[in-house]
Amino acid sequence: MDTEDTKTRIITAALQLAFINGYDYVSMKMIADEIGLSKPAIYHHFKNKKDLFKQAIDFFLKTMAEINREKLGEVTGLEDFLRGFFVNIRQVKTEIEKRFFGQSGKPIYTFLEILISAGRADNTIKAKMAHAYSLTRKSIIKLLEMGIENGEIRSDLDLENLSFSVIAMLEGLSLQCLFDDGLNAEKLSITMFDNLWKMLVI
Repeated sequence: MDTEDTKTRIITAALQLAFINGYDYVSMKMIADEIGLSKPAIYHHFKNKKDLFKQAIDFFLKTMAEINREKLGEVTGLEDFLRGFFVNIRQVKTEIEKRFFGQSGKPIYTFLEILISAGRADNTIKAKMAHAYSLTRKSIIKLLEMGIENGEIRSDLDLENLSFSVIAMLEGLSLQCLFDDGLNAEKLSITMFDNLWKMLVI
């Protein structure tokens, strides 16, 4: 097995264990035991737990981006693209669980919880996520600018604030659904998008 395959196995095991136990309760020994490697074999690829989770976060974000591209790859136009962000939120979550857990069950912890714990332990991880959010906002702003140019939405919008709002809406929905099993994420996401779109085109 080549180096990249081994690193991917280690990263996947680290994320699986973090989703189940939480970042703070995952050790390098647990990761090594999970995939049948020695601790020195893990340290051959990663300097320490912080280094491992920096790369694990990159891997997870890349996986999410791939899933979103698969879901939205054929979409054209701002309305359909934004609708896809909202409508696919549950499907993306399900696909992530399938890729990391197969049919073995759902994780207990969310990626957001892992990020918060990892960010508290390592400021470079915190900075990495701040940068990732910044890039996401810039991507949303670019899409909105294209929507204005194409005459799809109003031209008097505060795009920077709107980019924050879109992310806050999506993450807020995910968080509330995490605590309240009675919420219908699919129905709510469609309603949220419809309300947002009405504000953009009025």
